[in-house]
Amino acid sequence: MTLSNNLGSYTDIQSVFDAVLEHGPATLNFPTSGKASYWRMRAYHFRKLLHNRQARQGEVEINFTSTPYDSIVIRFNPESRAQLRVEEVALSAEVTFDSGAEMPREELGAAKPAQELVPDDPTSQAAAEFMAALKGEKK
Repeated sequence: MTLSNNLGSYTDIQSVFDAVLEHGPATLNFPTSGKASYWRMRAYHFRKLLHNRQARQGEVEINFTSTPYDSIVIRFNPESRAQLRVEEVALSAEVTFDSGAEMPREELGAAKPAQELVPDDPTSQAAAEFMAALKGEKK
């Protein structure tokens, strides 16, 4: 199945990612495992498109790009493949260097983007609708 290379086709993904970064982990329930799998594939493709755009705009190798969403993982629920868990991951370890220096805990958070990305279009309404849907409210 072909995926669009137009970032505007992924506002639903960006809304979920933004909401997860703001409000924490979320569970997405789909009618079928196929729809969950397709959404997950689109989500990872969206992130890849952001990396590609940043590489083109910044004239850097793609290995040196980052997005605000790099710390987000999407996992299938092992009991129901029609359900996805979307969450931000962070390093949960204490780091001590051979020199004896320690990394302050506040620096161990999730990945930070090298530069802020300007969204192609505003998604605040879409994010509000997504959060309302999570709470079971109608907009």
